[in-house]
Order: sequence, then structure tokens, then C-alpha cells
Amino acid sequence: MKNILAKIYIHPFTYIVLFLALITGLFKELCVFLFIIIVHELGHIIGGIIYKWKIEKVVIMPFGGITIFHELINRPMKEEFMILIMGPLFQFINYLIFKDMTPYFNYYNYGLFIFNFLPIYPLDGYKLWSIFLNKFIPFKKTMRIMLIISMLSLTIFIKKDVIYLVILLLLFNGIISEFKNIDNIYNRFLLERHLFSFHFRKRKRINNVNNMYKDCLHIIGNKTEKEVLNDKFKKH
Repeated sequence: MKNILAKIYIHPFTYIVLFLALITGLFKELCVFLFIIIVHELGHIIGGIIYKWKIEKVVIMPFGGITIFHELINRPMKEEFMILIMGPLFQFINYLIFKDMTPYFNYYNYGLFIFNFLPIYPLDGYKLWSIFLNKFIPFKKTMRIMLIISMLSLTIFIKKDVIYLVILLLLFNGIISEFKNIDNIYNRFLLERHLFSFHFRKRKRINNVNNMYKDCLHIIGNKTEKEVLNDKFKKH
């Protein structure tokens, strides 16, 4: 637990919001909201521990948290889904226990639950839809589709409110950074397939190395994916 506590990072914007809450008399309400966020992230952390995923960092922000894992991209999607769903599950259990604690506890729970399931990077809704699409669409295309959906979804929540605008700016910056990083993420995905042996049950025949799926082994043209990837990385 000490190791996990050392990996908790409080985003600077959270300190600013805490200060504003203190001087406006909303400090207690914000603490309740942050408590809900921490319990939610605890669910992801426990899920990660169960499946032995390495936790890199837990970022706490005033609109939610992010648990970042340092893991192979090719870990089974079943594990990814279970770790993902543990956050909302812990939040729901927390709601059942403390729903009569304060008048605004329920309101914050509903708000965070709905917001967190929006298809916006890096929220749980984005990850959930990514897992679903990855079953039918190649991994690289899924990343592009979901980031476009994220950008379009952000436009719905534009309001003339400073806090909202700052949150949208943070999310927008994350989406742009992820867009720029698609090729690097996909190359890492391919390199893992080259370096390690994965025993996926599903098999797919594809015509291009850029059309590989998660949780599948491939025949690319007339070669196995191992043969194609060996050729690709030998050139580099």
C-alpha cells in the first residue's frame, strides 16, 4: 500500500480548485466529491492488483481520477474490462454505504457516474467503447475512431464557465496528445507481438500489418504475423 500511496499524483489544477472551494465556502462539498473519486480509483487499483498489472501513477483531478498502468498493450481485453468495471463497481458500493451521509452525496455520485461514462479520452466510457470496438475493428482504426468521437463529444459540453472551460481544455489537450501518439502506440503494440508469444484463440486473415486486431493472431497475406513482424523489425 505504501508503494501505491507514493504513486498518487495530485494535479496542480486540483490545488487551485481546492483553494477556490475554501474561500467560497464549498470546501466540504469538494472533499466529498474527491472522496468519491478516490474510492472509484481504488476499484481500478484493486482490479490491477488482482490481475498483477503494474501501477505507474494515480492522478487525482477535480473532475475525476486516472489510474495509469505500465503494462503490455496486448494484455487480454477481458482483464482490461474487469479492471475498468471495478471503478464504477466500487463507486456504486460506496454510494450504497454513504448515500445518506450528506444531501449532495447522491448528486455528486450521479454526476460523476454519468460524466465518467462519456466516450471521451481518457474516461472510462472511452475505454469501454474502445474494448467493444476492438472486437470488430482493427486496433489502430479503433484508436482513431474513438479519439474523433472524443473530440466531437467535447463540443457538447462547451459552457461559459471558467471551471468547465479549464476541464475541457485539459481533456482537449489529452486527446490531441493521444492523436499524435497513435503511431508510437501502434508500433509498441507490434513490437510486443514480435518480442513475446501470445496465445490468443481467435485467428484472423488480413492483408496489411496495420490492420491487426487485439486478442487475435493473424495470417498476413501468406505469412504468419510472427514472420511478417520479424521481417519488419529486422529492417529497423
